[in-house]
Amino acid sequence: MNIAFDKDYINHKLKAGGYRNASEVVREALRRMEAEEAPVSAELEAELIKGLESGPARPMPANFWSNLRKSVRKKSRGASSR
Repeated sequence: MNIAFDKDYINHKLKAGGYRNASEVVREALRRMEAEEAPVSAELEAELIKGLESGPARPMPANFWSNLRKSVRKKSRGASSR
């Protein structure tokens, strides 16, 4: 596998201290990326399972989306006037 990195960024991190080499900078970046994504993935999975366990799908009324848009617009107008 061949991966290109922003050498200026890596050099900046090395000069700032805390890292002995470029590999440490890259490993830390990957650890942080994984840590940032993990809670979102767990939360998304929990919501998907909740949806699957909620029972069979029901048809929505034809005006569902237009009513939802109206409701959101009304709430956002009320929030912006505060």
